Amino acid sequence: MSVELIPRWQRRLFAWFINRQVRRASARTHCPVCRAAAPTIQLHPDLLWEAVVECPQCGHVASLPSFLSPLPKSEEEQFAELEEVVPQPPGTQIRAEDTGSGRRWQIPAKGGWNVLIGFSLVWLAFLVFMCFGFVSQSEPGNAIFFGCAFGAAGLGMLYFGLMASRAYHVIEVTPSELVHTRHFLGHAKRKSLVRDSIQTVKLVVFYEQNYKPIHGIEIVAGRRKIRFGSLLTPKEKAWLCQDLRRVLGLKQPLADTLAVPSRDADETGGGKLVMEHGPGHAVVQAQSRALSNTLLGVGTAFVCISSIMLWGGGSMWMPWEEGALVFFLLFNGFILFWCTGVSTFLLIGLATLTFGWRLRRTTKMLHADRTSLTLISTCDRRVIKHVWNVADVARMAVEAGAKVNGVPVYHGVIVLRERAVTFGAGSDHPMLRQAIRLLAETMGRQEAVRQ
Repeated sequence: MSVELIPRWQRRLFAWFINRQVRRASARTHCPVCRAAAPTIQLHPDLLWEAVVECPQCGHVASLPSFLSPLPKSEEEQFAELEEVVPQPPGTQIRAEDTGSGRRWQIPAKGGWNVLIGFSLVWLAFLVFMCFGFVSQSEPGNAIFFGCAFGAAGLGMLYFGLMASRAYHVIEVTPSELVHTRHFLGHAKRKSLVRDSIQTVKLVVFYEQNYKPIHGIEIVAGRRKIRFGSLLTPKEKAWLCQDLRRVLGLKQPLADTLAVPSRDADETGGGKLVMEHGPGHAVVQAQSRALSNTLLGVGTAFVCISSIMLWGGGSMWMPWEEGALVFFLLFNGFILFWCTGVSTFLLIGLATLTFGWRLRRTTKMLHADRTSLTLISTCDRRVIKHVWNVADVARMAVEAGAKVNGVPVYHGVIVLRERAVTFGAGSDHPMLRQAIRLLAETMGRQEAVRQ
């Protein structure tokens, strides 16, 4: 989304929040080329994520997300990008067997405790204490409200924690389909994909833990997906992923070298990307979906939770009593401090909610020819247009920007002298690479598509 389409008050709020996060991550900011420490970054409200950062050591120019990517690649990431054959790890508890007409893998339950189980038990214990306090003060209404609202969240966390610890998986490939069955607490959930429709089996990032990406296995067939295996070891994930590809007859992921057709479109759940080209020109039209949906969800959650907390804080306001001045000031001062902090989160939630709503209705169109690059951003009745000379383009690439549940959301980026233009957040990664290649070739650039 173009920054100019965002109200100025939201830009100031986002600038404060992003600058705060950048300062906290300053120890991990580095040049993606020479790995030198990045300069001190202070975003201006008029640029935000479109700001361009230049490395003081090698002069490399890139967008802000490039300087915030992690430095060393973990074992998990190295196996995720490995093209070589990975043997079955010794000592693995995964049981693989040929069935005559296919192959079956059984992944045992991990067992033990995890963070979700421990946190949910503490959450529920605190909730019981709070509800008991409300009942003892003859406030059953508050006990029922808090018990239902926060009890559902605690039980949900406990359920997912137990599932991660106690569920085991069975994957079976037959001549006609791939079947994934999850067994948990005596219940089996079965999901199948038609074998001939399976397009990819690969390792993708499921979430982050201690700032490191955790991969899992993703099997894609059209719009349907099967995802599992995030708790396996890196070697087990790489071996199982390659074994699945071998049995299904899929090749290893190859570099995207296909020519772009005269018109191609990607309308996955993550985003919409349409490419067209003709004699001497190319057009890329992009609309984000995954990021906007996530922002709408996060904004709604912030607003709801902050509103409940404000209501709870207001209901705890202590009335004036004779002879209790000190306690009155201390207690109500804490309530004011509490409500001020919660109000900040409410404001951030409202800004995120409205930003997600605007992003969902925003469309970007990039038009390229031999001499110029034109960007037209539209949101409802507002239209923003920029025109640059081809010589102003410093770099073009596909980068990972925002993350959804720890999973990087890729987007195309065109780095200019004064700003970085992003498009297609959440679109399919190979399609973004094709879009960058199409624009670069139309402008007469030999662009090495990164990522």
